[in-house]
Amino acid sequence: MSAIDPISSLSGSGPRLSPMQQLYQQQLYADPQPATPANVIAPLMTLLVQQIIATLVQQLLQSLQAQQGQQGMPGGGGGGGGGGGAGGGLGGAPGGGNPFAAGGGPGGGVSPFGPASGFGGAGSGSPGLGGGDVPPAPAPAFSQPSPAPSPSPSPSPSPAPAHGHHHHHGHAPAPATPDPLLDPALAPAPAPSVGASGKPDGAGAVSSSAPATSVLPPHRGEVVVNKPIVVGPGETFDGKNQLFTAGPGLSGGSAETYQPVFILGPGATLKNVQFQGGDGVHLLGSGKIDNVHAVHGGPDDMITIDGPGNRAHDAQLAGISPASIPSGPAEVEITNSSFRHSHDKAIQVNGDAQVKLRGVYAEDVGQLLVTLGGQPIKADVSIEDSRFSGVRSHLVRLDDRDSTLRIGPNVSTDSGRIPVMMGTPANASGATVVMPSSDPAGDGN
Repeated sequence: MSAIDPISSLSGSGPRLSPMQQLYQQQLYADPQPATPANVIAPLMTLLVQQIIATLVQQLLQSLQAQQGQQGMPGGGGGGGGGGGAGGGLGGAPGGGNPFAAGGGPGGGVSPFGPASGFGGAGSGSPGLGGGDVPPAPAPAFSQPSPAPSPSPSPSPSPAPAHGHHHHHGHAPAPATPDPLLDPALAPAPAPSVGASGKPDGAGAVSSSAPATSVLPPHRGEVVVNKPIVVGPGETFDGKNQLFTAGPGLSGGSAETYQPVFILGPGATLKNVQFQGGDGVHLLGSGKIDNVHAVHGGPDDMITIDGPGNRAHDAQLAGISPASIPSGPAEVEITNSSFRHSHDKAIQVNGDAQVKLRGVYAEDVGQLLVTLGGQPIKADVSIEDSRFSGVRSHLVRLDDRDSTLRIGPNVSTDSGRIPVMMGTPANASGATVVMPSSDPAGDGN
């Protein structure tokens, strides 16, 4: 084994020495120095610290390389060359998986223990690929596992996930539900009025805001009436959708002498009734009629609002004192009701009255409402949400010059025309044809 020349080893021209050999040679040929703990321990501690740092750096870079190789990211540069001089053994570590390292760092100086007397050359390793020789193919989107479930990128018909989010970027929006309020074509058809559909027993009146229909609700049983049914003052009669048919006991020698099926005292209410024949319904004064259907008229009117000429007679039939009937115009409301197949008029007004019709249907009648012909009977009439078909004459005829008529919204006829006759034509609104009465009455004051 050949001897080692210490001079050539220190100058770098001889064989390379390990760091421990270099330390031995330096201590062997260095100038004599006092043997103190600092002179002995300090160089050893410096070398130990450098070795630890180099090891930690290398392990860190290797860890980064392993992680980046799994993620398909480019690696860093290769390890740098050793530095010049005796301290070159501490040159840069391999670049590993660090994509930013092009090579190792510079080497140390002549001695690792004293002041650096020079720098080693920069690492010359070319950048490598972390984690393998061939670049990995691009990973598909959303393929990276996640510790928590994430929303699917595909559209889903289910409601949006929780956390209060209404929209997720990158997701296809769910089809919007058409809004009938925004698209009139999608809005549901108006519901038929209550008067055009059956009610359960004991059901109360419900007002309608839609035009009446021609559908007649089925009746529940039939009652033959041979004596007028009296509804006392302020009372309510609920017919429970039964059909009340005039019997022989209500017949008379002429149309004017037929007796009514019902007589309503002042303030009475008649509801949920179908009737046919006789002289229909008579009102001694104010009253309400709801969901009442005249299936087939008798020889005269279907509904009569009494006046001075016949009130006393009806009061006697009902056992009511005429003196107990309030004076002044009667206030009558007819809602959700219908009139079919009347020989003449459906409603006749024989005394001053305020009449409101809403949700009414009439078919095959001579006229819907008239006042006693040529008499000074002041009637204020309003009609809303109603339909009429097969009216053979004028829809309304009011002879008194002080009478008024208002045709409100949702009123139609099968002909498209709404003809009326008025004592004062200017007092009618909403009609398509207004003619002056042939038998006007009153002074028009």
